[in-house]
Amino acid sequence: MRSGAYVAAILALTLAGCGSPRIWAKPGVGVTQVDADYKECATIAENGPATAQGYSDGSVAGSVGAGVGAGISDSIAKYKRRDACLTERGYREIPITSDELAKARSLDGEANAAYRQTLMEKYGMAPRP
Repeated sequence: MRSGAYVAAILALTLAGCGSPRIWAKPGVGVTQVDADYKECATIAENGPATAQGYSDGSVAGSVGAGVGAGISDSIAKYKRRDACLTERGYREIPITSDELAKARSLDGEANAAYRQTLMEKYGMAPRP
């Protein structure tokens, strides 16, 4: 997965929340460590157990629906496992504005990291000098 995809994932809308844009942050932790912990927690979540088998009445539509439902259930469980991992490490989700999300998504590499650092400072989560 390219780094931009991780950035998008970090800044993604939370499925379980109210749908407002958020970033993960931890007081005193910089963007590089946030990214490393996020990737590690995402890997842990990805390797967790599947959660649903799905139910089908035997019809094609039922089978497709069961598969889609099981996939959605598994995806939600992965998000929850990732979020639990980050929370256990002391991170919390910080709401950001839609404009801030759009700007973060428009930037790559160092520019993105610098902007996310600015957001962390704005919301009181930046590392202390």
